Amino acid sequence: MMTFEPKCVLWKRLGAEIVHEQIQGLSLSEELEFWRKQTEKLKATQQIAKGNLPDKSIQPPPATLCSAGADACKTTNNNAIA
Repeated sequence: MMTFEPKCVLWKRLGAEIVHEQIQGLSLSEELEFWRKQTEKLKATQQIAKGNLPDKSIQPPPATLCSAGADACKTTNNNAIA
């Protein structure tokens, strides 16, 4: 009997892999700067979602699930767990 990985678990795993690739090899100070910028992007996105206009210097991230592109993020039955 095969069980399938829920999409939310797949998305979490894909997101963790992408972040790992982005911060791999960064020094501690570079990693802290990475997370500071990501936090700014998240806050800007949250403000837009609330209908508030953020500071124009902060740009929201592009609306994609992952940096690999939409095709790489599509789920198929090959994410089954035996």
